[in-house]
Amino acid sequence: MLWALLMIFSCSCGISLCANWAAREWARRVGLVDRPDGHRKLQNQAIPLAGGIAIFVAMLAAIAGLAACDSYWRSIVLFHGTEALGLLGAGSLIILLGVLDDSVGLRGRQKLAGQLVAAAILVACGICIERIEILGWDIELGMLSIPFTIFWLVGAINALNLLDGMDGLAGTLGLILSAAIAVMAILNGHHTIALIATVLAGSLVGFLRFNLPPASMYLGDAGSMLIGLLVGVMAIQASLKGAGTVLMAVPIALWTIPIFDSSAAIIRRMLTGRSIYTTDRAHLHHHLVERMGHRMTLVCVGTVALAISTAALASVWSKNDSIAIICAAFIVLMFVSLRVFGHSELLLTVLRARSLLRSIFRWQPLQTAQGWNDSVHLQGTREWGVLWEMLTECAAKLDFVQLRLDLNVPVLGEGYHASWSRPTTTEGNRLWRLDLPLIADKRVLGYVKVVGERDAIGGHNVEQLLDLLKDVEQYLARLLYGEATVSPPLIVDSKLPAQVPNADLHEPQFDQK
Repeated sequence: MLWALLMIFSCSCGISLCANWAAREWARRVGLVDRPDGHRKLQNQAIPLAGGIAIFVAMLAAIAGLAACDSYWRSIVLFHGTEALGLLGAGSLIILLGVLDDSVGLRGRQKLAGQLVAAAILVACGICIERIEILGWDIELGMLSIPFTIFWLVGAINALNLLDGMDGLAGTLGLILSAAIAVMAILNGHHTIALIATVLAGSLVGFLRFNLPPASMYLGDAGSMLIGLLVGVMAIQASLKGAGTVLMAVPIALWTIPIFDSSAAIIRRMLTGRSIYTTDRAHLHHHLVERMGHRMTLVCVGTVALAISTAALASVWSKNDSIAIICAAFIVLMFVSLRVFGHSELLLTVLRARSLLRSIFRWQPLQTAQGWNDSVHLQGTREWGVLWEMLTECAAKLDFVQLRLDLNVPVLGEGYHASWSRPTTTEGNRLWRLDLPLIADKRVLGYVKVVGERDAIGGHNVEQLLDLLKDVEQYLARLLYGEATVSPPLIVDSKLPAQVPNADLHEPQFDQK
């Protein structure tokens, strides 16, 4: 079995090399490329987005060729024909969905709807988690089995998709996970899953030839979602103890990094008032790149994934779930305690819980004039305290009730969230609310949200706030002018000088208004 899988791995790797080379040239000709935008996509040139198509074609070719040449593998594939057809149909839908998103762009809800359909196809073809076992606990899902399976599959698709933000990262992670699943499937006697996982691993090696930094081709949404779907399905199928019974500790441990990153992203976006579909540059790999560069980030993530995979395989071998769970928990705690990643999201959660308790028990600040003031630096090293202090002083003088600032500047690798509020006895239906975008270089870089009392509203107050926000936008424009390529006509405020080479990027100067 081992030698057979090594041969399959080598063949799929060779097919993938050819398929990826052809797909790269085809994508350039038809215009399926990722173009730099100077905001979030910071590469120097347009990069083809056909990696997912090439991986899918290479996998189909390898499995079809193997089934045609070897009666043993053909019988295995035919024995699981329904599940195989479901995987083919769901994978094809995911590829189509990803190509549409890469070429014309889809809204987040449209992508989610397509992912739900793909997951439903798999469930209809018999892939379903009916019962889970974890740390000695047996849980019968019953009517929740279908929703739980769909939740797992859609979560797997999006978790890996969110991690696809750096050359070679998603491919490397997918390679390690698929290799671990292949070994786990052999240990548990699931030869079909071992075959698919081996073919995926070989196809990813062929793709990484074009995707390691500096990348000449990207996975695209089609590729990252496809890998997430396949690894998500194989993780639960390789952990089957019986019909519909999944030993859940190992799949959860294998997905530690994607689950940790996607959970942090959801918490970060929800607690800062952004849409969960909003893109940013505050993922795990972005934080690691700031500290150690691209190549060392790949080495770090790969080493962590390899350690977790080893612990997961040890759990399967020893039939002890606690090994995988302890290793996964240790990795998460290490990242958070060292403030590498997850610390800001934890702080946001604590601040939101404290704010909720204040509203319930009506706690009063020690100094009523100052109110409550919380801030979290989500990403970057730039000092935003001066800007926030100016805004809070303005809010206090103008008798506002609440003020919130949320900055998301991907081109500078900066993220900042702060909130201020003061006690009020005014009922909620007598308060007015105002949401204002902060725009520089024709891009929305953040929002300011203001709440005030209806009886205290006045045109003069709002005018003063708008004047101050214009100065904030000028400051953001100067930052972009000093850190990125921005032509003078695109600067927001016409009063900015054409050249700002010596602008102070750390201490903004505001008019006293």
